[in-house]
Amino acid sequence: MFKPDSVHPVIFESAIIIAMVGLMCPSMSLLAAIMYYPYGVSAFSFATLLANWLKLICYNLPFAFFSQLLFIQPFVRTVFKAIFVRKQTLPEKSACVSDELASQAESSATDVATAKDE
Repeated sequence: MFKPDSVHPVIFESAIIIAMVGLMCPSMSLLAAIMYYPYGVSAFSFATLLANWLKLICYNLPFAFFSQLLFIQPFVRTVFKAIFVRKQTLPEKSACVSDELASQAESSATDVATAKDE
């Protein structure tokens, strides 16, 4: 079973890209083969459609795969890292600081109370 938590993020993203290219390239090539090749009503042949579809897959799949994997994925990852930068807040340190301030306030309050008693 594939567990995304135990795999490096780049490998996980690459697996998603491979699956996406593997599904989108044949489906879009089929649409292009149906829409842009002149078949004519009387001259339609399923064999011609299949041949044009396979030809388009052979043309488009290598370009789509390698361009997505080598150029588009790193570019998009870099852009998204630049846009959605995690702000490094230190909640533990701020909690420690607030605890320090609270303990100082308590000690000063006890100092004031002891001063009043004297």
